[in-house]
Amino acid sequence: MLGIELASLHQESETLAARSEAIAARRRMLDAELADVPDESSLTRAHALVSAAAENVRKARARYEGRAAEVTEAAEHAERAFAELAEVAADLGLPADRAGLTAVRHALGSLATALAALWPALREQGGGRTAGGRRACRGGRGGATGHRLRPAGRRGGA
Repeated sequence: MLGIELASLHQESETLAARSEAIAARRRMLDAELADVPDESSLTRAHALVSAAAENVRKARARYEGRAAEVTEAAEHAERAFAELAEVAADLGLPADRAGLTAVRHALGSLATALAALWPALREQGGGRTAGGRRACRGGRGGATGHRLRPAGRRGGA
């Protein structure tokens, strides 16, 4: 009986040795895998960078939304200004576009040049005028002719 028990223990000892060798082999494999895993400090730095980038994106979106609201407000203001420009231009009988206003500016400059050239002749002819006549030349009321210049587009009884 002791021989049987000794044989059984010997067999159990070999089984345990085989299992121990399998466990040791598995441990070596896990140690090799663990050696390939990056250390925690790299992961911590990467997490911090991702968190900072996410915060920067959030701030950029907030700035973008704020600027978009400002652009919308400015566009509405520009639209109101263009509408007012068109209305005032229509009331004055003037063009509302830049090219038309430039043409009017050049025409007024030419008119001023022509009037400046005529001014000495008008002064010579008007030497004997009265004070009322001088007021008429300056655009005042009660002059010799009683006529006043009216803005374009407002002709008639107004």
